[in-house]
Amino acid sequence: MPGCGTGHDVRAIVAAEPESQPIGLDLSETAIAGCRQRPVVAAEQYCVGDLFALPETLRGTCDWVWEHTCFCAIDPAHRDEYVAAVASALKPGGHLLGVFYLDPYRDDHQPGGGPPHGCTIEDIHDRFTGGGQFTIESVTTPEACFPERLGREVLVTMVKLA
Repeated sequence: MPGCGTGHDVRAIVAAEPESQPIGLDLSETAIAGCRQRPVVAAEQYCVGDLFALPETLRGTCDWVWEHTCFCAIDPAHRDEYVAAVASALKPGGHLLGVFYLDPYRDDHQPGGGPPHGCTIEDIHDRFTGGGQFTIESVTTPEACFPERLGREVLVTMVKLA
């Protein structure tokens, strides 16, 4: 999971699917240290690393990548690099499951004001499928979310093409 922060999603994944072996990746040594201070749930792992300079040991090894708040945190100018990096982590036929923040803006946070950065369904489609790296299987609006995000996020399932 790119941009795993302190590992809440990684622990939730392994708690829901004990046979899984999720790997949380984050640039921040402090975040990963926080992950490692919590009790291990099952087979989760955490590593400090840069998604854009993915360690060789993680290239082409993942069946799934869980995207949650990493895409919206990076500068939109680097989103094509994100797509390439995630594709490089996945095996052919691997899945990307992501919650994408369409509209993170409020009165105190507007476009150009830094992360989180919004996107559109069309942008997601163009970036992920336009280069022939992914096909989109489904797009749904999550009903179980933070109340202030209702209708402002989409859950997208994609498959990496060979």
